Amino acid sequence: MEFSSKLDDAFAFLKRVEVSFQRNRIKYEVFREILKDYKAGKIDIGGMKVRVKGLFKDHKKLISEFNTFLPKEHQITAKFEFEDGSAFYKAVKDAFQDKSENFDVFLNLMMDWKYERVDIRSFVAQMKELLKEHTDLTLGFNIFLPTKYQITIPSQPGVSETIGK
Repeated sequence: MEFSSKLDDAFAFLKRVEVSFQRNRIKYEVFREILKDYKAGKIDIGGMKVRVKGLFKDHKKLISEFNTFLPKEHQITAKFEFEDGSAFYKAVKDAFQDKSENFDVFLNLMMDWKYERVDIRSFVAQMKELLKEHTDLTLGFNIFLPTKYQITIPSQPGVSETIGK
């Protein structure tokens, strides 16, 4: 009985996510892909957490509801945490495990940013290009950016929407 109840809760939550993102279907699809990747073992709970945190940014109710499915030690908080950075790093490393040159570009970008060899616009543009085939990583990356610099993706032809909103 308890398993059935949790399964019903999960499906109801999935429906609420779908309704919340009805104007930007890609966000709903990305959420489903994140869950599939986690279930398949492609990402760990930290990777799932940072991606969902980016996706649900500015959707506190969804974050709160999603937390009911997570162990206490992995629940998503509104504030940035060191673990978010570590989880994002690992997610990028996992995504580029077969493309070491892309991971090297990522590391070089991070070093350029750390040592202020690049301005924020250039940094974000280069990161956007690097992550263009990984919408979930783009979502995760946006949690580290000020709203003004968040990467946008088209939600429908001719329409652009900021990820994380």
